[in-house]
Amino acid sequence: MKRVKMKHWVFVGVAVVVLTGLMLSATCVNAQEKATLKYTFWSGNEKEANELAARYEEDNPNINIMWEMYPYEEYWKKIPILLAAGTPPEVYDVCALYFHDLASRGQILDTTDLVERDLNMDNYFESVLFGYDWPPGSKNYSALGFSWTITVLYYNKSMFDARGVNYPNDSWSWQDLREAAIKLTADTDGDGEIDQWGYQSTRMRTNLDTTFYSNGGRMLNTLRNECVLDQYPQNIETAQFFVDMIYEDKISPPPPLGKGDMVNARFKTGKVGMITTLLHLIGDFREIKDFEWDIAMVPKGTVTRMSYGGADPTGISPFTKYKEEAWEFLQFLLSERRGMLLMTGRVPVNRKVATSEAYLQADLLPENMQVIFDSEQYMRDADFSLKWSEWHTAMQQELDLAFMQDISVEEALQRATKAVNRVIQAD
Repeated sequence: MKRVKMKHWVFVGVAVVVLTGLMLSATCVNAQEKATLKYTFWSGNEKEANELAARYEEDNPNINIMWEMYPYEEYWKKIPILLAAGTPPEVYDVCALYFHDLASRGQILDTTDLVERDLNMDNYFESVLFGYDWPPGSKNYSALGFSWTITVLYYNKSMFDARGVNYPNDSWSWQDLREAAIKLTADTDGDGEIDQWGYQSTRMRTNLDTTFYSNGGRMLNTLRNECVLDQYPQNIETAQFFVDMIYEDKISPPPPLGKGDMVNARFKTGKVGMITTLLHLIGDFREIKDFEWDIAMVPKGTVTRMSYGGADPTGISPFTKYKEEAWEFLQFLLSERRGMLLMTGRVPVNRKVATSEAYLQADLLPENMQVIFDSEQYMRDADFSLKWSEWHTAMQQELDLAFMQDISVEEALQRATKAVNRVIQAD
């Protein structure tokens, strides 16, 4: 019995040695293999994307970053298909417009435990980083904001100077903007036709949506599951104000419906003295050679100040086999090490980067970059919720009729309310 027992232990010992050797061998093989993480996003440029990947791979030689960049429209045709098939990239940028739909289908990894384990909140604009929890209000975080944007008032300083009008300031209300726009509007060539307008009025979310709220109205109820546009008299006054700037005051050209680029072009060519739109145009407007320009806060409403904006989130696929590796890469996207790569027109969520010379670029316009940080406290989204893109399009189609003077503002809001609720309440 003793010898048998001894043979048994000899056999076990040999087996352990063999298995240990195999495990060590396997570990060495795995250590030599690179994990490939696919990162997909829209907007940017190839040079910066390559530099971002190289910078991360330099710090993490066991990781290979494969990036893919698509135009915005193509991106949002491709990503849902990959997610539905269970083959999405490990890390992908998420648009605020589609976050609720993706999260409700379980297509973004819940990172709450990882956030609590690894992130130092002092490094970030916390309201931006945690702008996306699911379900809303749960404090369960999936996509994390790597940058943010906000609406500001762009104004043509040279036009203001030529007309003797004071520049916009933090105390401006929408009525102040209207009065300044009246003074800026002119027939510059004397042919009897206005060819210079003070402001571009539109029904875009950078213009109208948040002004409903700053004047005490609402678009959706607090649960964001019912449209209440027609329940607030303030909404009629708000929309009428923007319509009147076009047809009564004649201080705005007719809005190029559905063509935001034309609004930007009108400012860039000096045809319009003021527009309210997002920060991403700063890079484009820095190409302006014919006049000086700057930015100011969006004007106050009758109740408060609201400025459309929010975070640009990035999420991790719940299907990835590289959860920890993907999380490490996502942390890099939030880090000082990333710097300003692929950040044009955005404010980095990382505080050190956002306040760095690389971001502020004090030698370039706009001069008043502090406006961006002062505006953060007034930031509000456009009632993002389930089926947002569908219901918001339905709302805008009805409001377009008022902005074309085909129907009254009141009727447009009534029709918009019904159209939005049909979308929201549909199965």
